[in-house]
Amino acid sequence: MGDDCVACFCAGSSGCFTSAGCTWSGGSQYCGPFHISRPYWIDAGSPVREGGNPQSPNPFEECTTDYSCATRTIRSYMERFKQDCNGDGVIDCLDFALIHNQGGYGCRVPNPDSIPLYGTVRECMYPPIDARMQPRRTVIKKP
Repeated sequence: MGDDCVACFCAGSSGCFTSAGCTWSGGSQYCGPFHISRPYWIDAGSPVREGGNPQSPNPFEECTTDYSCATRTIRSYMERFKQDCNGDGVIDCLDFALIHNQGGYGCRVPNPDSIPLYGTVRECMYPPIDARMQPRRTVIKKP
C-alpha cells in the first residue's frame, strides 16, 4: 500500500485532519485521521505509537490518533485482509478502500460506488484524464 493510497484514505476519511481525536458512532469508537475502530486496530495487531507503551491506559487511542502509527495500522490491516473486492482482477487502492470501510470480511459489495470512501479514493488516485496533467497535491491539515 503506497503513500499515495494512504494519503487518499486520509483525505477521504477526515479531510486528513491529523489532530482528529475520537468520536462515537453507532455504538463504536472511531479515532484519528483515518477513523479507525478498536476491532480494526486489534485485527491489525494492536500496534503502539513509536516509543509508546502497550501497557499504557489507552494504546488504541494513542496509536490511532498518531498519523504514523495509524498508517502502520492500516498497512498491517491491508496486508492481513488484501483481496480483490471489486472484482476487477487486481488488488489496488480501490480494494483497500472497500476493505477499510466494509471490513476484511465484508468488502465485496454489489455497488462499490455507493461507498463514499471508494469514490473519494478513486477520484484521488485516478483523476480524470484532463486533471492528470496537473500534479497531485495531498494536503495534510494540522491544527
